[in-house]
Amino acid sequence: MAALRLLRDKPNYTIAVVSEEAGFSNVRTLQRRIQEVLGMSAVEYRLMQTKDLSI
Repeated sequence: MAALRLLRDKPNYTIAVVSEEAGFSNVRTLQRRIQEVLGMSAVEYRLMQTKDLSI
C-alpha cells in the first residue's frame, strides 16, 4: 500500500498529505483502511516505524 510507504518514508508529511498523495478521497477513508489492514491507526503505524528507525 502506497500510503504505508509514505507514512514510513516521509515522516514530515501530515496524514492529510499522505492521504492525498496515495489517492484517497479523504483522510478518514485512509484511516479506516489502515485500521482494517493493520489493526492500528496511521499515527500508531508511523510511530512504530520511526521508533524502529531510531534504534
